[in-house]
Amino acid sequence: MTALPAGVAIRLAAGTDVPFIRMLGDAAFGEYDRRAGEYSVAASARATTLVAERAGESLGFAVVERDGPGSFHLAAIAVTESARGMGVGSALLRAAEAHAKSHGGTKLHLTTADSNVAALSVFQKAGLRQTRGGEGTYRRGQRSVRMEKTLGA
Repeated sequence: MTALPAGVAIRLAAGTDVPFIRMLGDAAFGEYDRRAGEYSVAASARATTLVAERAGESLGFAVVERDGPGSFHLAAIAVTESARGMGVGSALLRAAEAHAKSHGGTKLHLTTADSNVAALSVFQKAGLRQTRGGEGTYRRGQRSVRMEKTLGA
């Protein structure tokens, strides 16, 4: 497994992370849905949420939830603009995969917008492959892309 970026730790979210999750959810997903922050908080409340931080500063979060036998859904993953390009998103994705595997997961899947080029690149480099696309659209007309990865032993 690849090491975490220097000084970055990943931990389970706490109640005190709700304002950060709401703020980053709005910043990262606001172009897709005007209630993105609230949806991020709601997803976080029903699932496992991981937070990346360095020196007490929250840098990103990932929400992963079981949605069937052996199947986990990456409901959200976002990184602050100032932390992009540092490997934080990749580290959160690896942590989400590890969480799923440790809870019996054999598959991880997600849906993102085809216009979210940076995220698509991170997901592809991590081994996720497109399984469907274009079946739904986001508020501004972006097409959806479903991606999936089989989790090895």
